[in-house]
Amino acid sequence: MPGPASISYSCGDASEFIPDLIDCGIDVLNPIQSECMDFQEIYSKYGGLLAAPTHLLEPEVPWENILAYVEACRTYPENGSKGV
Repeated sequence: MPGPASISYSCGDASEFIPDLIDCGIDVLNPIQSECMDFQEIYSKYGGLLAAPTHLLEPEVPWENILAYVEACRTYPENGSKGV
């Protein structure tokens, strides 16, 4: 049975530190900031994906948007960056 995940929170571009974080036993990097990090490159290089809204879903988010988000997460490996 796996133990708890080790999570690292980092603001900004942490791309160059990802190998060190993995070596230290970190399982999750939160967030992958699209403003300064290339998600496709990181996903291709390290694999694995835990998709989550930034911190919470605001109450005014339309239900249709939530369903679209879930569908995009489910189909990401097939679609890659073509629309997600």
